[in-house]
Amino acid sequence: MSNFCTFAAPALDNDVAVFYLDFETSGLDVLSDEVVEVGVTEEETSAQFATTILPTHVPNSPAVHGIGPEELHTSVRFNVAFDFLVKFLRGVSEEALVDATSSDEEGELALPSVRFPPRTVLLAAHNGFRFDFAILVSECLKHDCNLWILVDFKFVDTLDVVRACAAAGLGVADGCARLQCLARTCCCTAAGRAHRALDDTVVLRSVIRQLAEMLGSTPAALLGPFARELDLEATLLNRMLVS
Repeated sequence: MSNFCTFAAPALDNDVAVFYLDFETSGLDVLSDEVVEVGVTEEETSAQFATTILPTHVPNSPAVHGIGPEELHTSVRFNVAFDFLVKFLRGVSEEALVDATSSDEEGELALPSVRFPPRTVLLAAHNGFRFDFAILVSECLKHDCNLWILVDFKFVDTLDVVRACAAAGLGVADGCARLQCLARTCCCTAAGRAHRALDDTVVLRSVIRQLAEMLGSTPAALLGPFARELDLEATLLNRMLVS
């Protein structure tokens, strides 16, 4: 029974803002474990957002992600981090970006303006449907966040994209589709601290960029056909049945 139910999204146009998303968590159970860090990197602008999150139960020592109790105790609660995350996604998608070196007729630095309608927000996570997006819903439910916000976004699991590329003979040389394996396969120079959220989003962006380049495409065009929308009613029903 899926903890993140979806249906196929309509075909996306070219006006898409791709955000690579990753969570570090207290464990692997999407129903009971907690998010301790979120990281996001946007494809086109390289805009980034990251914060650690104070869980209900702070561990006595760092887990595999290396985030210690001292850092967690100075972090925000999930509901605050979620508000910041949504503002970041909407802010980047609504901003009409300009060249940082461009200027107007009087020589003044040109400033970004508001884009309307905003670009479509496409959240991309590796193994996202089974883990990252599923635990996002769980945390929103625990912390009384507005889940209907997520209905406005599109979602793509890059694991599906990688597997499709592998079937075509691209990307996965050793049969391992884990993110760290893919980083080695594509010789990503972006690999940083494994198991820190923001670093993993940078690696994922590098992997998708390389796959898109192999296909003579763009990341947005590569990810678009795999995009799905959140079926919130089905997701909530499934969670009621397993609770």
